[in-house]
Amino acid sequence: TFARTLFCILVAMDPCVCESRFVRPCWFENALKNLNPPTASCDAIDRIENPSYDEFWSSYMYPNKPVLIRGLTEGWRSMEWIREGRPDFSRMRQDFGEDVVCVAKCGRRHFSDQEREEMRMDDYLNFWENGLRSQDLLYCKDWHFAHHHPNYGGYRLPEHFSEDWLNDYYDAHPELGDDYRFCYMGAAGTWTPLHRDVLRSYSWSTNICGRKLWIFFHPDEDHLLRGRRGELPWDVQVPVDPAAFPGFQSARALRVVQEPGETIFVPSGWLHQVVNLDDCVSINHNWINSCNL
Repeated sequence: TFARTLFCILVAMDPCVCESRFVRPCWFENALKNLNPPTASCDAIDRIENPSYDEFWSSYMYPNKPVLIRGLTEGWRSMEWIREGRPDFSRMRQDFGEDVVCVAKCGRRHFSDQEREEMRMDDYLNFWENGLRSQDLLYCKDWHFAHHHPNYGGYRLPEHFSEDWLNDYYDAHPELGDDYRFCYMGAAGTWTPLHRDVLRSYSWSTNICGRKLWIFFHPDEDHLLRGRRGELPWDVQVPVDPAAFPGFQSARALRVVQEPGETIFVPSGWLHQVVNLDDCVSINHNWINSCNL
């Protein structure tokens, strides 16, 4: 019932609610377990062709398993940003050159992330197109493309990811001026450090062009990845110091290359690092629903 579900949500958020003000009902333990099912084990990442919603829900979203999906980009206008397999810089400059975007400096660490700055899209595209490397690779991250261009129609939300309470909330509150719909783009070699997605959300990411290497760690591996102060390694592409991270060598990574046109589902709580193997453009959403509340 609604009341029981609400009760479970409140206690999941604050266990003291149950301990101090309620007698724990007999159905509570089972209900709370059902709200947070255990993440399934995973030895490899499946590649499948445009599944039904029910198949995706039962085989991947509810068990919290990553998967690569083909066949979701048919008719997307954002595919026009590509010419001969590479970004069409002239087209993107024409459509979005005046946007101000957040750019990460991949070679400069800032706590657990990378240093960031804002720049105009046309300046960023000039840097990228002309191969200006200096000491930093620049990676355009978290560009709120859909928010800034609501009538552009760059893509259609796949039905598999449509139960999206997070972005529905921001759509219902436009005064907040925010959402969790992004576009990422960067040259070969740009990358994102090891992390877990914001709010323990799900995410999906579709490659408009280029290939990405994804390095995943199952949530059960978390304790092996932590350093002595609880921190994570910044970059697992390079050898990780065993003195600083004594359990790392026992952790098992799952690696997969995402091809152009493929969509990857990133489950809640999975640590991952992402590397652009080619010049890449991708569409990304973070979202929350009844499975990962």
